[in-house]
Amino acid sequence: MNMEQYSIYLRPFKEDDYIIINKWRNDSEIQRMVVGPFRFVSLAIERDWVQSKMMNNTKDIYWSICLNDDSGKMIGYTSLNNIDHLNKKACWGGILIGDRDCQDGELVFEAAIMVHEYAFEQLNLNRLYGTHFVEHPFTPSFGLALGWTEEGTLRESVYKNGKYRDLRYCSFLKEDYERMKLNNEFNKEHIIKRFINIQRQKRG
Repeated sequence: MNMEQYSIYLRPFKEDDYIIINKWRNDSEIQRMVVGPFRFVSLAIERDWVQSKMMNNTKDIYWSICLNDDSGKMIGYTSLNNIDHLNKKACWGGILIGDRDCQDGELVFEAAIMVHEYAFEQLNLNRLYGTHFVEHPFTPSFGLALGWTEEGTLRESVYKNGKYRDLRYCSFLKEDYERMKLNNEFNKEHIIKRFINIQRQKRG
């Protein structure tokens, strides 16, 4: 991977990352479309959580997403969870861009490409899977643009924002990744173009 072409880089959690993560976790607007209940979390609990992810990366790998400039500012995080090395699969924890100045643009696409490259080229996984809210304004088109396949709907699976909500269950295989790479489709420019077209089609 040529890091010069990217505006961000991924790094393992650092101990003091818990401060900014805690700010994002306690932001109800950021957490509104995140799968899972909203809970206020103390700095002490957040610190212990970050430390646990730093010390145990066998089944869960967490990365800070940082700007690839002199600041190295952390703007979000992403993860691979429930890594099953026997069956070569993992749950992609999605991407949280907490820095509001960086939420509109190409950075989320760059982070996604990096996670997929690591999953299939370094961990040699065969399958990624995950869920998202059916009505999420961004994630369904994002997943389709990346080449993910929608496998089904988990009806009223999560209670969020005052109602039970459906989740879409999706997956992405190594053969999908290799086919897109072979056709020069798994790159930022192509994925963004596909995303824009999918969004336009949804709006009619």
